[in-house]
This record gives sequence, structure tokens and C-alpha cells, in this order.
Amino acid sequence: EKMNLAGLVRFIFIFIFEVVCLSAQTTSSIPWIQGEYVLTYAYNERRFDQSSKVVPPCLGPVPYTYTFTIQIIQAVGSSDFSYCYTNTNCAQLTFKGSLQESTQENVRSACTFQSYQGYSLLSNTNLQDIAPTTTAAMVPKGVDGKELGSYSFSDFTLPQDSSTSVWGSFCKQYSWPENSRGRNRQGFGNKYWSGAWRHENETWVFLRDVTTCPCYPACAKCQRKVPSAKNMYEVQFGVVGETCLESFGVASSQCNFKLVGVGGGALEFYESTTGYLPMPDGSPQRCYSYYTVTGVQTQSAKELQMKMGG
Repeated sequence: EKMNLAGLVRFIFIFIFEVVCLSAQTTSSIPWIQGEYVLTYAYNERRFDQSSKVVPPCLGPVPYTYTFTIQIIQAVGSSDFSYCYTNTNCAQLTFKGSLQESTQENVRSACTFQSYQGYSLLSNTNLQDIAPTTTAAMVPKGVDGKELGSYSFSDFTLPQDSSTSVWGSFCKQYSWPENSRGRNRQGFGNKYWSGAWRHENETWVFLRDVTTCPCYPACAKCQRKVPSAKNMYEVQFGVVGETCLESFGVASSQCNFKLVGVGGGALEFYESTTGYLPMPDGSPQRCYSYYTVTGVQTQSAKELQMKMGG
């Protein structure tokens, strides 16, 4: 009986050890986010420097949405990915990104201000030669000169504990022109902000969407709310999530991703490209626009691979 009890204790210890290790491997392994996504950018916040005596140049209605389709390409196990607009020449306009886990160290490092340097940090379409270089973060200021926060950013929080972290591209900082060479080449902004330079800080997060699992809605209980994040839900990760889905005959890999994010920043209206006269101190007129991002994966990694003949 002592031997049996010792053997049982050893078995339980090994089982717990394997579960913990497998769970850790599952949460820290790089997700394969490749696929086709329909993205919606909802521009729902516009701000100005309250101390400015010049009428802000940002025109157009708020809120408004802009929807487009992209294809994300990523090798299995690689943190690097690229994407381009569907039905465009991806050789001419391919954006690049990198996946990270939202640990405290990663988020702090990625979200430290970096000088905006044009498309060269985002795309192989080099606009470095004409992009205005900025050496300080541009944020709206109140009448007292103090920085004002963005509601969009303050409402979007990331879990920074390794046991509850998520995967995404954090605080991508870049600049692009609101014209035919810009990101929204045929977008709404061209109508009202043509010629302006947009300085962005953008975050994307990728989450397994339980509503796309073959077992949904029966397996709705296999979803979790991401701790310390607002309105962020995903399929439970690790052994817990896989076990839950397996009880419905499904694996997490059969559930598509969804994308949630936030971004925005300053728009600068240089006289040479917009006709707006500079401010009394010689700086360009400026306003600030912020948005949220939602994305639906319409083709999985394997489906896109087959579509591309891979």
C-alpha cells in the first residue's frame, strides 16, 4: 500500500508538472496569424491644442469608419509578418510587422517614443526622403500647456503579466502622407486632409475568437475575458482551453483569429503640401485623430496558403 501511495503521489506530481509546462509552452508559442482579414478603422476621437488661437484644420465628420481587406503572410513559428491590401501589387506596397508577447518588458520597450521616420519603418516603399522627422511625441495640450490624454488609448489596456499576456504588434510608430502614396490610398482622409502628414502610434492584438469555432455556441464557455484588459475576450489558452474544446471535438486551431487595436496621433498640415499657413512660431498647423481597430479573419492561414498555391 505504501508503494501504491508513493506511486500515486509520483504520478500526480508528474501530471501537474506536465500540465504546467505544456500550458506555459502553449501561451508563449508564437501564434500563426496568417490569413485574410477585413479590418475596420473607426475614427471616433479628434482633439486640438486648446491654447491655439488658430482654427484647427481637421475637417470632416466624426465618427467615421474605413474598411478594407488585407492578407497577412507569416511563416510558422516566426515573429515577423508582412501584409498588403488584397487585390493590389504586394511587391510595391508591403507593410511589415513583428509579433510580441505583451510582457511588461516588451510593452515598455515597444511603447517608448521613437522619432517618426516615414514608411521606411513600416514598408518597403521608402518615403524616408520626404517624411518630416520629428524628435518629440506630438500630443494635444490643454490651455495650461499640459498634455491631454487620448480616450481611445486610455480605454485600451494590455495585460502585462506573462501568465495572462496576449500576442500582438505594439506601439508601431511611423509617418505617412495623406495622398496616393499613403496607407489610406483611397480612403476617407484624402477628401478632407489631402497632403497632410500623419504620425501614428498603432497597436494590434490577435485573439482566438470563440464565435468562429465549429462548436459555437455550445462551447461558449471555453472563452475567457483577458485579465486587466477592457472588453477583450479570447479562447482560453493552454491545457484548460484545449481540454474544454476537446470535449466538443474541436481544437483551438480550428477557431479563427480576430484583431483588436487602437491607434492615432498628430496630423501636420505643411504649407507646401496643403496650402495651410504655418503657425506664428513657424510650425505647421496640427490636429490629432485617434481610432480603434477591429478585424475579422475571413480566411485561415491554411486557406490563404492554398489560395496562394502553397
